[in-house]
Parts: sequence; structure tokens; C-alpha cells
Amino acid sequence: MSIDILIVEDEGIIADDLALTLEKMNYQVVDIFDNADDTLEFLKKSKPDLLLLDINIEGDKDGIDLGTAIGKEHKLPFIFLTSYYDNSTVERASKANPLGYLVKPFND
Repeated sequence: MSIDILIVEDEGIIADDLALTLEKMNYQVVDIFDNADDTLEFLKKSKPDLLLLDINIEGDKDGIDLGTAIGKEHKLPFIFLTSYYDNSTVERASKANPLGYLVKPFND
């Protein structure tokens, strides 16, 4: 059984590297988006098993806003992947109820 993962990351090189790493680990990357609006539109028709969300993404909504919306509207699990780990960001992110919070750079 394959686990379908959606990546939301606005830096293309990081997104592609993450996708390759996950695919080598036998996960299925269903798509990559760089903003909340396109992600939420995608989730209207597809339900991945897990989402990996960067906090700093393109558009008016950041990854924390997106995570909050995903939790309320879609009830899908997500993990934040970010280089932000200051207390205020971590506190705000924790209110979105992610499965986890991974700080970049991270190991496979």
C-alpha cells in the first residue's frame, strides 16, 4: 500500500529534493504546491494521506493558516516543515494541531 503525500513548499529546489527523497522511501508524492489557495482547491477533489507544509509560502495565507483550514475543512493530517522555530511561530503553529513540526534542514 502506498502512502500519498502532498507537499506545499514555495522553494522549488527544496520541494523537488523532498519529493525525490520521499519517493526513494517508497512514498507517493501526489503533487507540489507553493500556496494555500491552489492547495485548498486541490483538496476539494483529492485526499492525500499526509501533507507536508512549509510555513512561509506564497500568497496571502501562510502555512499555518493553511494547516488550520486543512484541519477544520478536510480533517487531514499534516506536518510543518520550516526553518522558523522562534517561540511565537511554534506557539501559533501548535494551535493548528499538526502531527509534527520539523525544522529545516532535516535528515531523511
